[in-house]
Amino acid sequence: MTFEEYSKTEIFRREQRRLARSKRTGYIGLALCLVGTACLVAAGFLIADEGVTYPPWRLALLIVCTVLGLAAFGAEVFLSVFASDRKDDGVSRRPAFSAALLLYAREYLSDGWQAQNGSVSFDMDFPKVEKGKALSSFFLVREAREEISLAQFGEGVDLMDGYALALFGLFSWLEKTGISVTEISYRVMENGLATRRRNNGKFVLYAGGKWTLSGRSFRASYRRIVKYARRKGLLTE
Repeated sequence: MTFEEYSKTEIFRREQRRLARSKRTGYIGLALCLVGTACLVAAGFLIADEGVTYPPWRLALLIVCTVLGLAAFGAEVFLSVFASDRKDDGVSRRPAFSAALLLYAREYLSDGWQAQNGSVSFDMDFPKVEKGKALSSFFLVREAREEISLAQFGEGVDLMDGYALALFGLFSWLEKTGISVTEISYRVMENGLATRRRNNGKFVLYAGGKWTLSGRSFRASYRRIVKYARRKGLLTE
């Protein structure tokens, strides 16, 4: 199945709606956090401002502020746990959405990779996005600088989805070609500037004949989604 075909299925549209709801939930959670903080701060002032004897109105206000503050924080925790668009680890998308990332990566991003003397390196350059704003695109820099639009995945996509697209494309290429490599590394950029100072900004996935911890984690995630896609009949080859 192609990405375009999958994008028209009800299961993918349901995941898009989930992402949109999650984005709205994030705004609600932030508002609840602010309300809870304000109420508890007000309760603190009410306690600290006078001695142990409170007039009835002050005691009632203290109780109301405390209850509202705790209720707001409780609601925020509930939303973060039960309305999340991600799995329990807080990082991985649900398989039905990750399958869309996989199909797109295999179709559009599994070519264009090169190993120079056995070494594969690439950059992911993300624009600076304000908190709460969706990521609309990023640049995948290999031999050429290619802009990857995320609009086709709907609202609520973020940096981790960009990671998944690039790495799913890389692993698809390695799987397809069977090429032998000595090192795989990447850099994460923000508006052209490396976000990491150590090791020349590089994150290493594979070196010395074995996968690093992060490399094993990303590869395991890729394999899980491939297995899911095959089980659902999305991949036939």
